[in-house]
Amino acid sequence: MAAVEKELHREMFMESRIARIESDTEHLRKDVSRVEARVDHLDRKFDTKLDALDKKIDTKFGELEKKVGDLSHAFHAFQLQITRQRWLDKVWWLGIAGVLLGVMARGFKWL
Repeated sequence: MAAVEKELHREMFMESRIARIESDTEHLRKDVSRVEARVDHLDRKFDTKLDALDKKIDTKFGELEKKVGDLSHAFHAFQLQITRQRWLDKVWWLGIAGVLLGVMARGFKWL
């Protein structure tokens, strides 16, 4: 009978240990489900923030493209103005050189 009692005692001991493990795993399952819920919440929050940031970047990039386009047009207009100014400078210096040669020709009595 002692063997039967030992076996019964061992079975009851094992059942109590299994019950304790099941209660511990239930606690872990609850914690894991809470963590999953928090991760889902943070994921939605992160997606919302990321979408807002994406829209803001697109807006700023569009503004930057417009400013670069305006700057390009302004630079082109400035370049045309400088080219026109250089042409006028060349004509002016050619006129001065002609007048100087005329004065020299009179001074040396070439004319």
